[in-house]
Amino acid sequence: EARGLAEASECARDQGKFWAMQSLIYQKEPQLDVESLAGVAKRIGVENIDKFRSCFKNGKYTKKVLKDMKDGSRIGIQGTPTFIIGLQDHESATVTGEMFSGAVPEEKFVQALEKYILLSKAASSR
Repeated sequence: EARGLAEASECARDQGKFWAMQSLIYQKEPQLDVESLAGVAKRIGVENIDKFRSCFKNGKYTKKVLKDMKDGSRIGIQGTPTFIIGLQDHESATVTGEMFSGAVPEEKFVQALEKYILLSKAASSR
């Protein structure tokens, strides 16, 4: 179901409502059919519901979502949500850090963020 929900989120992005769609999907996990998702889209303020329906029905973002899933799988992402906290090397387009999947205690996030903020400050002072 994640693929279809990701595609619906991309269709909502076309109308500036990606994050609102993501939030509602994670809260309620709607049925994976055009009309149920169109109802969610309407609730979050997507203005052109016909455009949303057409986008989802025609698979406008299927290839993009499949590529994203393949890329995520290649680096070890196995579920949603997944968070990667670390330092990005812009030259090599890599991130050195830690990956968290699923329900993660807040304290783990805080520890990782503090660790990489300190490392970032140390690296920038060199």
